[in-house]
Amino acid sequence: MQRIHRIFLTAVLFLVAIPVVSLLAWRIPVGPVAVMEQITPEEATPGEIVMVTGYGLDESNVRHVYLIYGKAEYRMEIVKQISTALTFRIPVNVPPGTMRLAVMITGRAELVEQPVVLRVLEGV
Repeated sequence: MQRIHRIFLTAVLFLVAIPVVSLLAWRIPVGPVAVMEQITPEEATPGEIVMVTGYGLDESNVRHVYLIYGKAEYRMEIVKQISTALTFRIPVNVPPGTMRLAVMITGRAELVEQPVVLRVLEGV
């Protein structure tokens, strides 16, 4: 008799857990993903064109590219964009220093920092 109760209780818990798990999975936001893996060149001066490679970098995922320097954000001019590579121009007003790249992904309001850095050299 106890075995039947245990089996019945397990079945009820399983049946209750399925809708709860599916409800939680429905609420987890899944959207576009963009990851920058490598940058060429690693050092550049303002006005130069730089290319990053990775995945999910096409126009449907990435709206804007930024350089982050402390609390300052510098928006880049995107020159060319495909799913595995993105080319952009460094603005002339960017100060020299080591900066992290960040992207604005479609459907999100915040910047997503990338594991790639660019060293901006003094302009001539």
